[in-house]
Amino acid sequence: MNAIRKDILILGAGVTGLGASWRLLEKEEVGCNRNWAILERASRLGGNALSVIDDLGFTWDIGSHVIYSHYDYFNGVLSAVMGDDEWQFNERAGWIWMFEQFIPYPIQRNIRHFPQKILSPCLQELAEISQAPQADKICQNFEEWLRINFGKTLFNEFFAPFNFKMWARPTNMLSSAWVQLRSGSKNGNTPKIDLEKLLQTIKHNCDDPGWSIRDKFPYPKRGGFGTIARRIGERVPPHRLLLGRSIKTIKTSEKLVELDTGETIQYATLISTLPLPRLLTIISDLPQLKQLGKRLQFSGAHIVGVAYEGPLPQHLENKFWLYFPQLDLPFFRVSIISNYSRYNVPDPSRYWSLICEISSSEFKPINKETLIGEVISGLYRSIVPKTSKVLKTWCKSLDIGYPPPFLGRDQLLSEIQTCLSDRDIFSRGRLGGMKYESSNTDYAFMQGVEVVDYITEGKAELSYFSPELVS
Repeated sequence: MNAIRKDILILGAGVTGLGASWRLLEKEEVGCNRNWAILERASRLGGNALSVIDDLGFTWDIGSHVIYSHYDYFNGVLSAVMGDDEWQFNERAGWIWMFEQFIPYPIQRNIRHFPQKILSPCLQELAEISQAPQADKICQNFEEWLRINFGKTLFNEFFAPFNFKMWARPTNMLSSAWVQLRSGSKNGNTPKIDLEKLLQTIKHNCDDPGWSIRDKFPYPKRGGFGTIARRIGERVPPHRLLLGRSIKTIKTSEKLVELDTGETIQYATLISTLPLPRLLTIISDLPQLKQLGKRLQFSGAHIVGVAYEGPLPQHLENKFWLYFPQLDLPFFRVSIISNYSRYNVPDPSRYWSLICEISSSEFKPINKETLIGEVISGLYRSIVPKTSKVLKTWCKSLDIGYPPPFLGRDQLLSEIQTCLSDRDIFSRGRLGGMKYESSNTDYAFMQGVEVVDYITEGKAELSYFSPELVS
């Protein structure tokens, strides 16, 4: 069997792969033709940005996806594939469930809601921190950064348990280099405190949320978040697609991809959006990369959807995503997905739905067999009235689902990426690049665009290597 030959082969048809294909199609329009294709093991495009519509008509996103676009280019793509009347615009509002109440995000700016016995030591510690010159010193890990900037009480009450639940590892195993980057909203990933402003919120009994009523995020009215990837994928010509094929091995010395079908693909350049740990296991002729890959850290992601009969409880109206620091609740984030769009449920007057996110690792194991039951129980013990009847559940697990900013990550990634790029392999995307601070949808798409520009024109890749310049 003769090898299929491609100038550029894209592995994976998720957001980053679609970004690369979009840019290659643009280049074809101006006469820059390359022989390229997308190789995808699934039978459809979209990767983990897909949405699933079940047999009852409920729409489930694979995780909570909210667009915070930093790019005019990406906005232009959205406008090209979606009509203005196809969007629903929702308030960009996050909440924390603590002390049996909803507290506006970020928690550190809204501690006026804390019980007095917790509020008092928080304020005393924050006052001391504001006078401490060491608050801006370089920290050895995320835990040290949190304690220095927010104090022991706020760390123990919120930051330690929540971050353990989110990253599935203790905060002293995480770097602090990413915390002030803006992977999402106008705020840093972990916003600092203005003590004077904080005292004013307490004095005047007012909140300081990380959003305003003018802040909106777009969400497709129909088909869930996956509608975006589906529409972009519809622009890819069928002859560019190699679907339903899995990779058996990659031989970098021969620039050859061997498939489970027996086919082989000869490439000049490889753009991989596969999870980086997985990519390194299927490269057969670089044992040193396999050893480096064993040092990569990642978390499993488990998304549990729950649909309820009856009207949406009043206390959940106009809320979109909620954070949960409690260690006895399995989920760290819950999205009221039926609020994102009324079409995410068959009839919003009769049904409503949630998507819950749970992380896992060797430090935080879960039992997949009992997970759905634990989630339902946790919801009843927190925000869901016990009178609400479960109609339907849905679950999706990703063994490699989250890229934690572990200690030593940047040096390790640099070593791996240099070894790959020396062999014309470029690993990009949320899990292909393994950088949390540049893994939102817009960043992931633009990594695909920019790597094509680098391959064809030598342009710098800001979204992956310098996200601070973008955000």
